[in-house]
Amino acid sequence: MMLTPFTDDNSIDYTGLDSLTDFYVSTGANGLFANCYSSEMNFLSQEERVQLTKAVVDISAGRVPMISTGTFYTTTDENIDFIK
Repeated sequence: MMLTPFTDDNSIDYTGLDSLTDFYVSTGANGLFANCYSSEMNFLSQEERVQLTKAVVDISAGRVPMISTGTFYTTTDENIDFIK
């Protein structure tokens, strides 16, 4: 389960995310779970959740498996729409 670093203005710190992702991989993580409860997912917008997930996919570059959650909503249909 990954953490998400933030800047002083509470936006995602992508430089820090790059370093943190590399740290997880280089120290032996068998996989990454981005956009999860430890990453403050409930405080991110839909766009930020997608950007965070895409960034971790790009940074990890297939070195380890990566998953991300997409179940934020109360109905199945809303969750399916977001996951798409």
